[in-house]
Amino acid sequence: LSSVLSSVLSSVLSSVLSFVFTFMLSFVRTLQLALICVLSAVTAVAAPTLGTKPSVPPTLAAHGLALGMSQSEVAALLARDYRACSADQSIYQTIAGDVTRHIAALSINPGLTAHDVGSLDTCTFSPAGDGITDSIEARFAHKDVDPRQPLYSISIIRVYPDAVHGGPGSFRKPFDAVRKDLVRSYGRPVDERREKLPSAAGNLASSLGVGKLIKRQDVLVRYLWTTDGRLADIESEGSTCRCSHPFAKAVIEISRALSNGRDQRDYTTSVAISIVDPALKARQDEWNSQWQRAKR
Repeated sequence: LSSVLSSVLSSVLSSVLSFVFTFMLSFVRTLQLALICVLSAVTAVAAPTLGTKPSVPPTLAAHGLALGMSQSEVAALLARDYRACSADQSIYQTIAGDVTRHIAALSINPGLTAHDVGSLDTCTFSPAGDGITDSIEARFAHKDVDPRQPLYSISIIRVYPDAVHGGPGSFRKPFDAVRKDLVRSYGRPVDERREKLPSAAGNLASSLGVGKLIKRQDVLVRYLWTTDGRLADIESEGSTCRCSHPFAKAVIEISRALSNGRDQRDYTTSVAISIVDPALKARQDEWNSQWQRAKR
């Protein structure tokens, strides 16, 4: 009897162990297949983003200004960073029955954004250093468009000394340094263009009668960051981009001397950065158009 029981128990134990081993082997293989599937899916999603698609910044901002900021936040930032300058105010046209003055924009050196480089009231202070001049325009929605009156459009122009005609000790901003700063802030652009076009610095040199002293080459470089859209084919005043989502655009004028014995690297003469919420801008433009309709 004892031998029979021992034989039965041995058989049962052998069957149990065989079942457990088979189950564990099947479980491990299932985990391996699942892990392979997960890794394949992650690779398929991540590879285009990291390898082929340019990155888009989660927050579009420049010089501390970001879309959606309030008027008080922008005013405080300008007072802190441009303490030697006085911010100008643009006021929305009043509506019948509303006596409140609603701020449309706050700006520093608005003449530069209007391409009036000879403006007599230009504030030459810049947190970037001596010899550099900034222009900032921050536009806010009217309360009838958005009760929060958020910042929906940012336009910043930074003008550097002309490296072509500057002396040996004058400040120069290499184009490579500007590009690295932009990529560090926004990632790789989704669209970029490069065209040989006259620069504002070159035009100014010609108007002063010194343009022919040193041969130069001017190039206009444009970058765009957004989740959709492309740059306009031709850059002109007021052009933005063919975009339906918030975007950042940089327009950079670079110059190099072509005369023998001169430094022939590319240097930046100006950087213009535009950050816009197109949807909110369209609503504000529609609100603004009521005054044009009233004049007809």
